[in-house]
Amino acid sequence: MVDAMPPQRHRLAVLFVTVFFDQVGFGILIPFLPLYAKTFGASGFEAGLLLAVFSAMQMLTSTWWGRLSDRVGRRPVIVAAAAGACIGFVILALAPSLAVLFVGRALLGAVCVGMATAQAWVADTTPPDERSRVMGQLGAVGGLGFVLGPAIGALGILLGGMQLPFFVSAACAAGNAIFAALLLPHAPPVAIQGGPRAAGAWRPIVPCLVIAFVLTYAFSNMEATFALFTRAERAAPHRARPGDPRGRSGGAAAGDQRRDPARAGLGDGDRLRDRVAVADRLDLAAVAGRPAGRAARPRAVDQRARTRRRSRHRRPAVRPRRPRLAVPDRRRGDRRGGGHRVRGEVVVTVVAIVVALALAMIALERLRPARRWPAVPTWWARALAINGAQIALVFVAGATWERWLRAHLISLADVGRAAEIAVGYLANVLWMYWSHRARHRVGFLWRWLHQLHHSPARIEVLTAYYKHPLEITSESIATSILLYAVLGVSPEAALAITTASGVLGLFYHWNVATPRWVGYLVQRPESHCVHHQHGVHAYNYSELPLIDIAFGTFRNPPRFVGQCGLGGDREQQFAALLLGRDVTGP
Repeated sequence: MVDAMPPQRHRLAVLFVTVFFDQVGFGILIPFLPLYAKTFGASGFEAGLLLAVFSAMQMLTSTWWGRLSDRVGRRPVIVAAAAGACIGFVILALAPSLAVLFVGRALLGAVCVGMATAQAWVADTTPPDERSRVMGQLGAVGGLGFVLGPAIGALGILLGGMQLPFFVSAACAAGNAIFAALLLPHAPPVAIQGGPRAAGAWRPIVPCLVIAFVLTYAFSNMEATFALFTRAERAAPHRARPGDPRGRSGGAAAGDQRRDPARAGLGDGDRLRDRVAVADRLDLAAVAGRPAGRAARPRAVDQRARTRRRSRHRRPAVRPRRPRLAVPDRRRGDRRGGGHRVRGEVVVTVVAIVVALALAMIALERLRPARRWPAVPTWWARALAINGAQIALVFVAGATWERWLRAHLISLADVGRAAEIAVGYLANVLWMYWSHRARHRVGFLWRWLHQLHHSPARIEVLTAYYKHPLEITSESIATSILLYAVLGVSPEAALAITTASGVLGLFYHWNVATPRWVGYLVQRPESHCVHHQHGVHAYNYSELPLIDIAFGTFRNPPRFVGQCGLGGDREQQFAALLLGRDVTGP
């Protein structure tokens, strides 16, 4: 039998989600904020000062926020801080000058109290014997968000330039404010319960503050300078390194100048401008980790040097312009089944983000499960093996059959990216609904494709892609044919469509409690448990409830109470399930 989540667990789950997205929003900016400041002509000192003003404002305002939360409660402060962060991220994205950039960064520091207020909320509502454990879980959830944030920021730069991650952070903050306002329980104010302050109450706290200061100082130094250090390293290909025979010392560089009169005629200022020009073009590579060949950079520098040498008039030194960052090629060309392909680093980054998100969801459902599933032998080994095969087939699909789809019936690639993604997604969801129903109704398809997915008694994140390899392969081929050969969408749009469906698949298999109204927007975990329920295995075939409502297969219970899977030890008959044998008989 399945137990519902106790009220205290539900409250903590809501708080954990709030903290997770709060840390994701702030973590998105970590890899590239100094480089973003450099596009405004900021010096290294000014880039460091931009990060320092955040901590300075946080230091000045944190005690005020703490006293306010004691008087009005924790939830209003968490909501106000998230709303203020949304405004700060938008200011950073739209900043026309370095001064406005400082204003936005200062605002973010002034409202960065979400984590501290969440910890106070835990202290107020958690029994003393559980407080340390819950505090540790809260820190772990925040750490997961802080790890996932930089990966999302790098992907945003690859897809839309340096401003896109700020808007993503703003969306996270806005969603967090709404989520906390609607679902986070209100804890009563604690200031009215206080009395006279105990003498020497601060003494045990002082050593903790000193330790926190030292650790934060060390981390902030790395945070402020790592991106600039990476940029400088990539912009200086001739720097000699100890033990590197390819490194060139000053004498070797002088010999090069003697052999190359053009380089010998360059002054220090010219070489510096060369290096800055190369560095500007490599900013994105430094952030995203894309390798840049050593041989290409010296040739580019030498070519510009020779060009200036031949010129009669030396160009005056000008303030570096904000560089145009590399983004995916938008030229249409021959769009038959994808005239160009999504760059490999984009696909890898998307897969890495989805995997990191899945790990964070697994951690949350392990900490606060909504339903108590039975322990099943070998479940983790089987689930990890099948999910690993799913990830491998994603890359196989990109390297094989998608490149063969050259013809198309229509071309959505010319109607605009937003419309292309929307139409392609709706068409793919409608197709998946009917193919999903067929896999339940047709015996051959059920045995060979879908029976394995319905065999587990545990419905959780790992179950989302616990599928037969033939089902994974056939779904990938069918989706590629629909999106490329029939609709003619671009590879970028196809990546967005499949990623959205994949993330939703993780969500409605997630072992957490969700409000019933969510089930009218997207399929929720409680509804999908009905789909997997022992003896049922029907209803809720689509990730969009509107389609199930239209065809009479919609079920949305307030909560799920029951068992899932094929019953007994049938899910452990792994070989029979892979060989397409019906294991549901007596």
